[in-house]
Amino acid sequence: VVNVEGAIASNTVRTDKPLTHANPSECVNWINKINGNIWNLANNHSMDCGSIGMQSTLDAARENNCMTIGAGMNTESAQKPVVIDEEGGIGIVAVTYFRQNRADSQTPGCFVADDEELIKKRIEEVKSKCRWCIVVSHVGQEFSQMPMPYLRRRYKRYLKYGADIIVGHHSHVIQN
Repeated sequence: VVNVEGAIASNTVRTDKPLTHANPSECVNWINKINGNIWNLANNHSMDCGSIGMQSTLDAARENNCMTIGAGMNTESAQKPVVIDEEGGIGIVAVTYFRQNRADSQTPGCFVADDEELIKKRIEEVKSKCRWCIVVSHVGQEFSQMPMPYLRRRYKRYLKYGADIIVGHHSHVIQN
């Protein structure tokens, strides 16, 4: 699983944002080289290039036989877990805390971590079909050595819902 932080889009995609994360299509060669065949798109820069950037990223994943989690062209695709058949089934759900990137029924974006009832539902769905449930969470304070207390409480709830492993990333440093 790799975090694709920013759209895979041509440099002709422009936005009004002062800082836009966009990756050239050549970055896919590196992702393929490290066998990154599941792309987490639930992060704070996934919508920097708008719907065009999201679509081009999804197209790049599909063209390279990669799966995506945590974002899509609407709510349904953003919330859809990846299911791997090995080991009795491994389901992976991805969330981010950036509410401005929220997908809705007609708008591309991410599965946002503040919708806890839906997260609970997705975890329970995964556990009904799979032996393992992994939650990938792009949440947390940058450069903090310790997860914030609210985040630890949230992750404990995910475990109660049935998650087996929670992979947090966004802090830019290793946390405990």
